[in-house]
Amino acid sequence: MDHPKFKSSDNPSITIIQGDYSQIRLQKRSAHLRFMILATLLLLGGLGAKGWCFFQDWRFQSDGIQTTATIDSWTTQTSRNKGRSLRTHAIDYHFVTDDGKAVSGRDWVKSWRHRPKSESGLVPEKNQDLSVEYLKADPKTSRIVIPDRYDGEHRDSSYAMILGGVIFLILLINSLPTKRRLQCWGGVLILIGFIFLGLLGQISVLAISDRKSLVNDGLFLFIAILGIACFACLTGAAFWYGRLLLQQSRVTFSDPKELFKQDLMPPCGDRITILPRSFWGSDSALVIDHQHGLIHFVNCHVSSGFLPRVQSIYSCKISRLEFGEKTYASKGKKTTLAIVKTYDGSTTLVLEEPGVVEFLDLLRTEV
Repeated sequence: MDHPKFKSSDNPSITIIQGDYSQIRLQKRSAHLRFMILATLLLLGGLGAKGWCFFQDWRFQSDGIQTTATIDSWTTQTSRNKGRSLRTHAIDYHFVTDDGKAVSGRDWVKSWRHRPKSESGLVPEKNQDLSVEYLKADPKTSRIVIPDRYDGEHRDSSYAMILGGVIFLILLINSLPTKRRLQCWGGVLILIGFIFLGLLGQISVLAISDRKSLVNDGLFLFIAILGIACFACLTGAAFWYGRLLLQQSRVTFSDPKELFKQDLMPPCGDRITILPRSFWGSDSALVIDHQHGLIHFVNCHVSSGFLPRVQSIYSCKISRLEFGEKTYASKGKKTTLAIVKTYDGSTTLVLEEPGVVEFLDLLRTEV
């Protein structure tokens, strides 16, 4: 609807429901900082583990000598994972160095991991011979020769580094000012959309080039159609949500009073009530203009229709609002949504959130 052409009061009375919004934002950033530290520790832990494995292999390759050792004794620890018995042998052995010195050593062998793929795990026996390597500079430092000893450790540390890096990047973007954060995520999602679009084109070309199999094999045809449909949905969702975030970045604020400095915000009267909130990661608010009987939805009004969209600013008469409620249960906890409806859309509020009930009561008195 068209906004009425009236001027804002020079000294309007502004009430912000939900307390100190700036303090709430500061608390959220503090939580982000804690998670960012944990992500950094995960990243550095994975990097340190990988570096340690490389160092161990390097020093045995540069200063190691292989020889034959004899098993003296061993102990076995057994654990279970996904129905498998995982045995770790702590093996004590002795060997003779090139200069004739007798040396004892101990090494830990993971029977399910420390072996070539074509062989079974090591089953230690008394006086059994096995190949070991020791350092020329320090013969007391030795280990059993195991092909690809640290494959599992390298894989796990790589996972830790990737996971830590991804979490750190996500938290780093989320720690940016709201405008930059929304722009970054919007750009990332649109980039993902182009990637999905390329994969969709590749799948389509492959399906067309193998159309004989499509015709003759009904299952293959079904899988091809399903894959194309899934990638089409993912592509559309990425583009839609990315565009939404870029659109919502047009209106941001660290203090709700900054709304009235925005070009998109219509002028208001001398008595204003604001309910600030977060909607899909963006700054949003509901603003009551008591003098003119208007409500302004900022980044939270969703239009009705087949392709709903979130409007940056939507205004309407309070008298035209309709109210509804919807309750749903998740993990044994009930949540009640208050639905504020207009003639061409709606917004939802969680009744349990601070200030929502108070704000709705105030709205009903204005109807």
